[in-house]
Amino acid sequence: GHHLQPPPGREPVVQARAVASFALGHAAGRPLVVAGDMNTEPGAPGFAEFTRAGLVDALAAARPLPTSPADDPREQIDHVLVSPGLTGADAVAPRGTASDHLPVAVTLTLPPA
Repeated sequence: GHHLQPPPGREPVVQARAVASFALGHAAGRPLVVAGDMNTEPGAPGFAEFTRAGLVDALAAARPLPTSPADDPREQIDHVLVSPGLTGADAVAPRGTASDHLPVAVTLTLPPA
């Protein structure tokens, strides 16, 4: 998958804004999940672009949830963002060495029809 790749030492603000805008436009009101390596921490300017766009942090209840690097996780840069109405529960980042980041698992529940 792709990840947001800002210039060194910079926040991926413009990229985050573009991804959020594209995803929300494409979803056209349907339930939406945007997940991956965002290279931005909760509370940082890049991350704020997703929440400003109206997406919700599905991992919020489990934070801090560091995922990188896999062998000594200390950065929270892998995220699952969802449209309002979707709820996240039981988020975990199981230890493993399949990648340089830990995987993230979260149970998402659709809003009542």
